[in-house]
Amino acid sequence: MKSVLIVNGVVFQSHSSAPSVTPDDDVFKHLALTYSTNHPVMKRGVACKAGTPAFNRGITNGAEWYPLTGGMQDFNYVWYGCMEVTLELSCCKYPPASELPKFWEENRLALVKFLAEAHRGVHGFVMDEHGNPIEKASLKVKGRDVGFVTTKYGEFWRILLPGVYTLEVYAQGYLPRETEVLVVEQHPTLLNITLYRNQVRVVTVTSEPPTRPPAPTLPSQTTRIIWDVMGSWRQWYGVGDGEGDDDGQSDLRGSGGGDRGEIGADDVVTVAPISGASHRDTCPLLVVAVVMVMLGDTT
Repeated sequence: MKSVLIVNGVVFQSHSSAPSVTPDDDVFKHLALTYSTNHPVMKRGVACKAGTPAFNRGITNGAEWYPLTGGMQDFNYVWYGCMEVTLELSCCKYPPASELPKFWEENRLALVKFLAEAHRGVHGFVMDEHGNPIEKASLKVKGRDVGFVTTKYGEFWRILLPGVYTLEVYAQGYLPRETEVLVVEQHPTLLNITLYRNQVRVVTVTSEPPTRPPAPTLPSQTTRIIWDVMGSWRQWYGVGDGEGDDDGQSDLRGSGGGDRGEIGADDVVTVAPISGASHRDTCPLLVVAVVMVMLGDTT
């Protein structure tokens, strides 16, 4: 009777009778040996008959025994991170029903030990900042190119041997994250991971110029006050009396006329400079006159 456990790894094979090692080869070997060493016949690695291969401790790499492509084991491993092994329990492909109780007794302990290996490695949940589960978040052990995803509850698990690992976590719309995890022998390590949303700030830039506020308006009294103040400067700056007299001084005239040079809102002001007056003398007067005209009579 032959009993053998075939370790996964065909997907990385090159169609030759050489081992094809997966990124999780250490875990696959551990799982295979857990089963074979608890099986009374398999662990001896005895060949079925002369001329057929024997297997050390009852396990072998699948590609080393014979190459195969398109297997379900490799598909599940690559796309979903499921670790699967093949058990061959007898040299006879179709043993008689009378031998089934014997097969059960030989494999019972090995099956229980194998199932217990599910409680090894790292296990936890991936959630957002509000504690909501993130479905289909992608996780990968750094240095191992085969990843796995979370369930609709945000739950994940991975069988790993004792050691320190870096776990890479990604999810659409969230910032990626790396976190270290310590795996021990006695029990699985519980690790809950929080991802934060990738906030993108959109800034709109416009080329339209800012709207200029309207110029303040002053009542007619203000115009009169300015004009009265200017009247007190007439002697200082040589301003005429607004009547166009020929007294050698400059005249400030408004088209509205009137005493003391009263100027209406629509008046046009003309300034005749003093003969021989300097720029220093006439400049202040011109500035005040222009301001007065711009303000005007708004009533």
